[in-house]
Amino acid sequence: MKRLSVFLLLLGLVGCKYPANAKPNPSKSCDRVHKFYGNPLAADSRGSDLRILFFVGERENILGCFKNTRGVKVAPLHKELASKTYSKMDEQLILDIVQELNIKDPYLANGGV
Repeated sequence: MKRLSVFLLLLGLVGCKYPANAKPNPSKSCDRVHKFYGNPLAADSRGSDLRILFFVGERENILGCFKNTRGVKVAPLHKELASKTYSKMDEQLILDIVQELNIKDPYLANGGV
């Protein structure tokens, strides 16, 4: 019984692509823009409860969503990742979600912590 429990636990860990609360959800206020939280393990310097809120979408959708918003940085995904602002764990999470959503011209908005 103990072996079965350990096996099921390991299977669950391997089967998880990213934390459940990092799952992309459609934004209620912006068409075809998805929001998700960064990886909690990447937040060592901020504390485990403080995670970055990300928004991702096609260029025209995300720029339209945040055009009159102050304090939200919107940029092409490749430019944001090149800036080395985010942890490797967050970078991989972002890339996985962009691939899963099949976004062709991905832009990223950082909503802060």
